[in-house]
Amino acid sequence: MNNLLFIDIKTAGLYKPEEFNKLDPKLRELWEKKVAKDENNEKSALETYKDKAWLYPEFSQVICVSVGLYKWEEFRVENRVQFEEMTEKDVLIDLRKILDHEKIRNRTLIGFNLLWFTIPFLIKRYAIHWLALPHILQIGGLKPRELNIVDTMNVWKWTWYTGASLETIAFVMNTKYKRFIEWEDVSDMFRWKDLVGINKIVDQSINDCNANNDLYKKFKAFGL
Repeated sequence: MNNLLFIDIKTAGLYKPEEFNKLDPKLRELWEKKVAKDENNEKSALETYKDKAWLYPEFSQVICVSVGLYKWEEFRVENRVQFEEMTEKDVLIDLRKILDHEKIRNRTLIGFNLLWFTIPFLIKRYAIHWLALPHILQIGGLKPRELNIVDTMNVWKWTWYTGASLETIAFVMNTKYKRFIEWEDVSDMFRWKDLVGINKIVDQSINDCNANNDLYKKFKAFGL
């Protein structure tokens, strides 16, 4: 277990919905075009920004990162969060320092929805800030079988067409999981800059790291 590294991120739009007009005019125009292309969307660009901006690294940011690892057989989680003077750039730089530590940089990266969300999101945010990538995220050009990554969502999905949420998988696998905050509330909690809300975001991120650790052990024991 000492060769494993668990990671979780939480994201939010670049601005509060009421500050939508603060977006760079060109970026706001591009968001409006993106929304207009969705024929099933009946909401305005502003409403959609509030609901979905956190999904897209071009229009949002990393607000919290948690990293879990084993040290002397004990599982520990460290986190970095945007609060007070800590910016997204600071969070990413600190994360790189953690990931590039000589005892960590070659570990197997584990998390939920890593391949479709967490890793692409982080790589793009590093690129947008013109920051060098941590060694563990330098995966460009690698084939799937060459990736030192375990995505617990994909492990559970197996060859089926649909997956399930981390909370659902944890429940059916009888794994401890606590919901501190709903996903759609993360952005609002962050924008309020309220310590209670920030702590809930951090607690959720730590909880998700712990859940992935427990699920990974159960998947290995079962032979998945």
